[in-house]
Amino acid sequence: MIVVTVPRLACLYGQKGGEFFQKLARQIADLDFAPAAGAMKLLGLALVFSLLGWFYMAAVLVPARQERAALLAISIASVVNVSLNFLLIPAFKEAGAALATLLADLVTCLACYFLAKKSARLLPSGKKLASSLLGCLYVYLVCQAALAKGLGPGATVFWAALWAIPGYFVILYMLGNRVLLEFKRGSR
Repeated sequence: MIVVTVPRLACLYGQKGGEFFQKLARQIADLDFAPAAGAMKLLGLALVFSLLGWFYMAAVLVPARQERAALLAISIASVVNVSLNFLLIPAFKEAGAALATLLADLVTCLACYFLAKKSARLLPSGKKLASSLLGCLYVYLVCQAALAKGLGPGATVFWAALWAIPGYFVILYMLGNRVLLEFKRGSR
């Protein structure tokens, strides 16, 4: 929304249209994306699979000269994505598109993992995975609690971040997350 309105905002500002500029900027800032919340949750989960798949592809398959395997994984996921979009969007609209993306990213992640495991077995340790998942669950619960308070968008983000960020790191530390502990040792 912001990207497509920037030219109009710049034009209004340049023409000394202060009142119109202020009105449009305020309208953009006040937009409510509540109807897309479900789709955004699916896309947030899709991001996890997307990042893992990209890691296996860019950090393992490509350096191991398995570009064809990476291309195969992406091609399969693309077919899955397009096919599911045709099936799901008419019935579920933006949630259908988000679900198609989630499933395509999951396919990419799994395909790249299974293709990459010949070169390197790179699954996170159970302890690291458990601490990260518990930390994420904590952040989710804090965000839900902040939303339930019925504050405005800015206050909700502020209070959620105030409690979620330090709490996440405390959980990682208490559960002995190796990455956090190594970072702490390295910063000394």
